[in-house]
Amino acid sequence: MGVLAGAALKYTSTELHRLILTLEFCELGIPPATAVSLVNTSWNKLKAIMGTAERAIVHDESPSNDIIIHLGGVSLRTGSLRDEEFPGVPNINRCKLSELPDSIKRWMAMNQDDRVPPRALVVNLSARLRAFHTALADAHMDEVGAERRATLAGEQPLPKAGKARKHK
Repeated sequence: MGVLAGAALKYTSTELHRLILTLEFCELGIPPATAVSLVNTSWNKLKAIMGTAERAIVHDESPSNDIIIHLGGVSLRTGSLRDEEFPGVPNINRCKLSELPDSIKRWMAMNQDDRVPPRALVVNLSARLRAFHTALADAHMDEVGAERRATLAGEQPLPKAGKARKHK
């Protein structure tokens, strides 16, 4: 009698969005543990921004309307010395690409007793989501193509992702 290998993992858009944000924050130079903590602590705000970015890529093809996520007043090295909810990132917000120059100007002009330094980390979230969706679609099509080639060759296609296999 065979034994099931285990339940397949299923990811929702929430897990994928959290992963994308965490990886993007790491690409900006934020250490992985800090990036995970930032996503966990700020998820409600980040979730809304991700939703806006997803809607932008579905409903608007104009790059000027891409959604940009910006982290303003960043002080990740010295921010941990202060007592804050998430030290080092006092503001997480979004804007359209066309509005980015004004947003950056506002951050660069700020200086509140050196507690909010004039710094910003910026990601074109719409562009990153487009790349993610394209890669995911390409991977899916590669899998479909492999299954079709196996079927045409008279072979048993590989089990689909998400289905448990029996082991003897």
